[in-house]
Amino acid sequence: MGDEEELFRTTDGGYNWTFLGYPNIPYYGRLNFINSEIGFKGTHKTTDGGYNWYEVGGGIAKYFVNDSTGFGVDDNGIIWKTIDIGESWHQINSGTNEDLSGIYFINENRGYVVGKNGTILVTTNGGYSWYQQDSGTNDHLFNIDFVDENEGYVIGLNGAFLKTVNSGGAIPVELISLTATTKKGNVLLNWSTATETNNLGFEVERKIITDNEGGWIRIGFREGAGTTTEPNYYSYSDDISLISAKSLEYRLKQIDFNGSYEYSNIVYIDNPAPHDYKVHQNYPNPFNSTTIIKYGIPEKADVTLKIYNSLGQQILTILSEKKEAGNYEVAFDASSLPSGVYFYQLRAGEFIETKKMLLLK
Repeated sequence: MGDEEELFRTTDGGYNWTFLGYPNIPYYGRLNFINSEIGFKGTHKTTDGGYNWYEVGGGIAKYFVNDSTGFGVDDNGIIWKTIDIGESWHQINSGTNEDLSGIYFINENRGYVVGKNGTILVTTNGGYSWYQQDSGTNDHLFNIDFVDENEGYVIGLNGAFLKTVNSGGAIPVELISLTATTKKGNVLLNWSTATETNNLGFEVERKIITDNEGGWIRIGFREGAGTTTEPNYYSYSDDISLISAKSLEYRLKQIDFNGSYEYSNIVYIDNPAPHDYKVHQNYPNPFNSTTIIKYGIPEKADVTLKIYNSLGQQILTILSEKKEAGNYEVAFDASSLPSGVYFYQLRAGEFIETKKMLLLK
């Protein structure tokens, strides 16, 4: 094949085909198109429906789970991931050093990879972690495809042909969601599972993101459901009222009864909500022309920030909008005002607080 590989395109369900020529693209890897114009073949990408191709890397076979996120496989157990339609890729630890050849995702969370020595890997958390399934063969497996969530097929060297009707065997824990929300000095984590096998439970881990990034710490545990094919729902509330951080990260460590474990994907909380309403003294104070006013709200609210003179007369409204829970700051430019004593008043829901500031020019 090589340079002599012919490429055809159809736009009517296969009734008619247009010859596109002999593109200089790898013979390995399936054609994988995201839409009618953007597609991948091996290490190459097209953005004009297959007429022209350019190299983007990311492994010898690719599969896209949505319009921007895709995965690729490579030699030496390398799995690649992209979130920008294949323009850049980063490596994911697969847990094996075997050469990998084929990839398929049932949905955005569950995917399969095959390769040398009968290797079959599966992920249930969007590629964050992978574990091996027993294929029953040592042949080099080339490609994998699924008819539905349970029935799948694998082909390989020496006529190897494999079929599964149960997703390749028991999936230890199929985590289908993990979310984090913040309110009143707390972060609430919610997650659910579609199935569980020998699930001891979930350790909850947190990382505080600062200028000097810290490590993961265990903050809690939720007991698992053991073995079940029924959906299960979990939650954990983290009190962050004494934590000062611009952002937080959370993940789950799912632990089996035999001690083996795997990590979930990471969820992020940016600008976590304070426990109570807060209005800080402006800084600097006294000030010349410009000062900063900081405030925090524990829940979503309509927020107004107004300026009054020493006689109690309103002279400016510098903020009036709905804000999500979090900490904020506003710059107040008083260059057009005369020197003197002024007051700023924050209203958020039923909360009202007024503070004094001094303008000196």
